[in-house]
Amino acid sequence: MALSLLLQLFIFYSILYLSNTQGQFYEVKPADISALIGSNVTIPCVIAPPHGDVQWTKDGLALGYDRQLPAFPSWSIIGDENRGEFNFFIESLKLDDEGIYACEVSPYNDASALKQIAHIRTLVQPERVQINDRPSSNEIPIVSMRYDEPIHQINCRVDGARPAAQIKWINESGVEFPATTRTFTQGRLFSTISTLALTPSISLHKNRFTCDVRHETLNDDTNKLSSSFDIEVTSPPSIPFILGYSSNFYLINGSRLTLSCQSRGGHPLGRLSWYRLENNSETFNLIDNSFVLFYQQNITENNITMIISPSDNNVTLSCHVTNSYLYSLGQRLQKNITLQVAFGPSSVQIRGNTPDTNVSVTTLIEGTTRQFVCRTSSSNPRPVVVWKLDGQVIVSDIDPLEEQGEHAGKTIQLVKTIGLDKELREYHTKILSCEARNPETGHIVIDSTRLNIIC
Repeated sequence: MALSLLLQLFIFYSILYLSNTQGQFYEVKPADISALIGSNVTIPCVIAPPHGDVQWTKDGLALGYDRQLPAFPSWSIIGDENRGEFNFFIESLKLDDEGIYACEVSPYNDASALKQIAHIRTLVQPERVQINDRPSSNEIPIVSMRYDEPIHQINCRVDGARPAAQIKWINESGVEFPATTRTFTQGRLFSTISTLALTPSISLHKNRFTCDVRHETLNDDTNKLSSSFDIEVTSPPSIPFILGYSSNFYLINGSRLTLSCQSRGGHPLGRLSWYRLENNSETFNLIDNSFVLFYQQNITENNITMIISPSDNNVTLSCHVTNSYLYSLGQRLQKNITLQVAFGPSSVQIRGNTPDTNVSVTTLIEGTTRQFVCRTSSSNPRPVVVWKLDGQVIVSDIDPLEEQGEHAGKTIQLVKTIGLDKELREYHTKILSCEARNPETGHIVIDSTRLNIIC
């Protein structure tokens, strides 16, 4: 009986001794955590009691034993201390919260100190994805490339991520294309640019490619981030040609002129515009940019109609064509024509006569001479001017004097002296006329005076 009692006491004190010398340990160890900025984070730390004093450190900095951590308002120690719970709580995770955290336990009796670390990684979801730095849009953008480019590069950029995002290039069939990628920092966030290099060909035309962003914060279809675009392979249109007029003939003042400018081919078809270059000007002025596309005929056409006036003489009309191919090179193709308008002369005048009156009378004294000067208004082409006496052509004194006239036309001055070749009495009551004729239109203007000779 006494032996049995001694055995029970031995077992009891042995268990008590072992429980005090077993050593402290973690029931739940701190573990690495990756979390989005703004989220609440808890790093677990549960120590089996009894145990030593517990405190947390961050990047080696001891935070103290106060569970409220008053120096860090967004941090605290949570859980039931009696159950050994010393969980580290972070409210609304910030970039500065990233680091190495350690749950440290001081020695207890014969048990050695404990230390278990956990890494906190802050995650920032990428803000946006852009193709060739274009602003985001609900419409699928078009990326144009010239058919004769050896290589065309397309950039996809993702900003505002942590860690850096990855980019995959995929076509409509799900085929992935290789690309070159570079990453750089903006503050504490990362930007990634991936460059896809394509060799332009007709087979690429209208293909759709997608820049697909991969990031650990984008884990399902609800927050997927990507941007797609369609490819347009461009080629130049033909030099425009103009129908309806040739500079080899004259246009008649007051007539109607219709000009048709056409350009063939090109991808896409060209856009045609008419411009006007005035005399003595170096600036083309737009007069019409309304064109029509004929897809079946593979032609673009722009027609203009105008009523011809003297101000159109020597004016250059220019038809310009451009499309995506030419625009990317800063070029345009054009065809010019210069109008030749037959006009005038609208008047001819003998110096001293009053315009727009009946036949005037000029009085001369026998034995004297009188020089008559006749001058035309502007005409194109140069007018033919003659002196007539009672309807019969008479020779002028000198060759006509030609000068530049209005609207790039010509004016003519012609001189005739009366009284040199015969006596004045032979001119009495006769009509002296100056007649000017446009050789192209046949238009004639006349100014006359009746000669009155006093003997």
